[in-house]
Formats: sequence, C-alpha cells, structure tokens
Amino acid sequence: RWLAMTGVLEAGVLAAAVGAVLHSRREQQHDEEIAAVTLYRRHLGADLLEASPEKASAVGSRLPAGLDPHAAASVRIIEKYQEERRKWFLGFSSGAEPVGDIRTRVLEELKTWLLTVSEGSADLAEVSTRLEYCWQFLLRPSIFETKNTRSFLQT
Repeated sequence: RWLAMTGVLEAGVLAAAVGAVLHSRREQQHDEEIAAVTLYRRHLGADLLEASPEKASAVGSRLPAGLDPHAAASVRIIEKYQEERRKWFLGFSSGAEPVGDIRTRVLEELKTWLLTVSEGSADLAEVSTRLEYCWQFLLRPSIFETKNTRSFLQT
C-alpha cells in the first residue's frame, strides 16, 4: 500500500513540474510577443502580427535575380536557423514546424523585406531603421533567451 501511495505522489510531483515548465514557457512566449510587436511598431510603424506570415517559408535556391548579396546571405542564414529549429522545436527532435510563434514571424517579416533589396537599391534610411530594429532584439537577451547552438539572437 505504501508503494502505491509513493507512486501517486511521484506522479503528482511530476505533473506539477511539467505544468510549471509549460506555464513558464507560455509566459516567455507572451513576453517575447509583446517585446517584438512593440519594437516593430516603434521602428517600422506597423503591426508585426499583420505584416508577417505565421509559417516559415523556404526560398532555398530560388532567390530573385539581382538580389543584394548581403540580403541573399541573410536569407540563407535565416533559413538555416529555421531548418535547425524545425528539427528541435520545444526541445524535442521533431519534424513539426513552429507555426504562429513570434520568432517565426519576426524572421519571416525580415526575410520578406530582404527579398526586396536588389543590389544597389537599398535606401540608407530604411537600412538604418532595420539595423536599429534588429539591434534592439540583441539588447534584450533576457526576453529572447537562447538555448540552442544556433539561436534566434545569433541569427
């Protein structure tokens, strides 16, 4: 009887621990979304949730002709991160793709913009605004925590 009771207690403790981790992860995602939406509105004057797709796209080798080489390299880096992230979403090896999370939205919006930058066409003010927007993410490592070798902030 004592052994059966111990198993019940262990299951209860395990369930509470899993619940705490999931709650903590949801809070982190909420904080990330608030920060990202605020930064986008402040620097780009629009709503990130309206300006970005929920799902990662894959351009692969189909880059537009005349795309700025730095923009092309950036798109490749983003897609490499997205590919690796898809393999290890939420700490588990999986084929599941993160959909609707703020990190996907931030990178997809940035990728969409990068794909419009042809060689020599970049407006200095627009590029400066984009650099400042990205810099602001780097200044918030406590919000956008990194656990993987190739992280959101490194990307």
